[in-house]
Order: sequence, then C-alpha cells, then structure tokens
Amino acid sequence: MKYFVIADPHGFYDEMIKALRDAGYFEEKGEKRLVVVGDLLDRGSQANKIVEFMMKEDQAGRLIYVVGNHEDL
Repeated sequence: MKYFVIADPHGFYDEMIKALRDAGYFEEKGEKRLVVVGDLLDRGSQANKIVEFMMKEDQAGRLIYVVGNHEDL
C-alpha cells in the first residue's frame, strides 16, 4: 500500500491536484490511501471542488482524514 500525505489545501483545489499529480497519485495502480491532515477550507475559492474530490476518495475507501484547526473554527 502506498500513502500520499497532504496538508492545508485551504480551498486551493488546482494546487492540490497539481501536487497530487506531481507525486504520482493518479498514476498509482496499486492500493493507495490519501492522508489529509486538516484545513481543507477557509481561504481559496475552490472549496466545493475540494469537498467533492474528498467525498469521492472517501467513498472509494482511499481517504484518511485528520481534522485541522480550521475545521474546528
């Protein structure tokens, strides 16, 4: 299993996807997990796209999510 870890996307979907693409997340053929260590939203303008992407990954059983301080706010 391969783990990909991201932190603090803050609503910047395009930048998050680019980072995942650069790390090989979308090309990985084996079992994988996306570990997100909080702060999905609160700054960028693409919050809806991030939420949709995370819901898709969660439904596929690929998401591990740790709540960040911005979610607590």
